[in-house]
Amino acid sequence: MNYREILLKVSGFAAFILVWYALIGVSKIFFPGAPISSIPDPIEVCKAFGRILFPSGVNPLYQQSLLSHAGASLLRMLYGSVIAIAIGIPSALLMGWSRRAFHFGGTIVEILRPIPPIAWIPIALLLFKFNAPIFIVFLGVVFPIVLSVVSGVRNIDTKLIEAAKIVGADDWSIIRKVVLPASVPSMITGIRTGLGVGWMCIVAAEMVGSSSGLGYFIWYAYDLYMIPEMVAGMIAIGIIGWLMNWVLEFLERRMTPWRS
Repeated sequence: MNYREILLKVSGFAAFILVWYALIGVSKIFFPGAPISSIPDPIEVCKAFGRILFPSGVNPLYQQSLLSHAGASLLRMLYGSVIAIAIGIPSALLMGWSRRAFHFGGTIVEILRPIPPIAWIPIALLLFKFNAPIFIVFLGVVFPIVLSVVSGVRNIDTKLIEAAKIVGADDWSIIRKVVLPASVPSMITGIRTGLGVGWMCIVAAEMVGSSSGLGYFIWYAYDLYMIPEMVAGMIAIGIIGWLMNWVLEFLERRMTPWRS
């Protein structure tokens, strides 16, 4: 990334902050009764960050820090994502390689995939209680992985597979030495997409099915009408999501240098 790209990114973020500050300032001056006037400006949100970053005070919202809530969300995200990757990638490789497996499992995937993960929350609460957010993350992550990897396997150049068969490679050797390496870009793409969906889903699941996590924190702040803290929690979610995507982009460049 060159300095011009960095400058553009910083400029875009600064412009967003200025527009936010201007809109809230104008609304509080000219439209004090409008709903938008209750939204805090960037300075109020920064002060809220200082109050919630570490546990302090007698207010129940401050007794558990934002960092601990973020850690709880990330831990659930990790558990659900690992399960989704462990199940999704092998299943997708099999479905992409075998036409029978594709028709057998494809129908199930296409029936379940359109159901939003958030719609599963009531069932997840019945089945898993406070572990429901992990199941919701699994649902959010697994389907993008399956679709991406199946597409990647089915789009592998058939000449590579035919060449492997000519030299006497069996199916397992072809999958291990041809299909698996060729599917790495689609795996990374599916994981990146799935983690983005999973991160959004866990926040919603924590609002109704947890006593910790960023989703719980935001909803609790709303119940107490502590709007600056609520917005600070939302921004924390965005920052963590951005960092996750940045790490995955870095890993993608390292694992697939030929795509750069």
